[in-house]
Amino acid sequence: MRGFFLVLCAGALFAGAAFATELPVADFVKHPTLTNPALSPDGKYLAVAVSENTDSTDAKYQLAVLQLPNLKAVSRLDMAPRYVPADIHWVSNTRLIMALARETGTLEAPSGTGDIVAVDYDGSHKKTLYSVQHRGDAYSNVNSLDIPIGGASIAELPVQPNGHFSLNLQVWPENSNGTDWDSSKSQLYDVDAETGHAVKIGEIQHGSMNLLSYNGVARVASGTDDHMETEVFISSDGNHWTKLPASLTGKYFEPLTISADGKHLYARASMDGGPNQLIECDLDGGNRKVLASDPFASVSNVLFEPVT
Repeated sequence: MRGFFLVLCAGALFAGAAFATELPVADFVKHPTLTNPALSPDGKYLAVAVSENTDSTDAKYQLAVLQLPNLKAVSRLDMAPRYVPADIHWVSNTRLIMALARETGTLEAPSGTGDIVAVDYDGSHKKTLYSVQHRGDAYSNVNSLDIPIGGASIAELPVQPNGHFSLNLQVWPENSNGTDWDSSKSQLYDVDAETGHAVKIGEIQHGSMNLLSYNGVARVASGTDDHMETEVFISSDGNHWTKLPASLTGKYFEPLTISADGKHLYARASMDGGPNQLIECDLDGGNRKVLASDPFASVSNVLFEPVT
């Protein structure tokens, strides 16, 4: 009976192998059709980046807005060749912002261009809110020319959507002493996604820093110095900063967001250089508590429900 059972199992395995079909190699190297989904605050729409030709080395992309739950297309906005809507967010139930990125090679990770664009869910009222490439162009609809030239990115959105977002700007150095850390500065702006009006809410005299705000004031700045050492600063007014000691930040410390009550900071961090953990701490780095960790792998992406 045991021998019969083994023969039966072997027969079943061979039968399964006979019916299995090999996936073509092309399926493993082509672009995904849909990426970067973002849900509107009221849950009525889904915005996604669409690759029009997944097999092309010069893939073209669109920003598509789909109605839920039937996934009917409401609008499709064409991108220039190789330009990708890389970071998509809703600033209200009807308006989106996106940071653009550009592919420089097949399957190479897109690199941010520093362009920030806003558009309504139906494809209307498109505005370039920030762009270095088209800065000063008489025919450009760039609104925030009062913001200095630098590398721009979407920093964060308020807990309750209000049509605004925070723009992180790593200002291009005004002199060239070979050290970005000392020769440049980083700023944070509150930007109206409808008008493009920008108000500076924080600045630190170090380059390549990312800033986080609470109640319209920059409170945390983080990055690495020219020796690739983690540097974290805190502030109460967005302009005067106190450096946190290495005994609190460790080998790596990347602030992600400030809690809705303004009392806690969530971060990816590692005290000894091992896998990054998801931690909660006070804004000054104290009362550190590990929320998620693994001895082998780092915590990578974290999704937040913004209120709680």
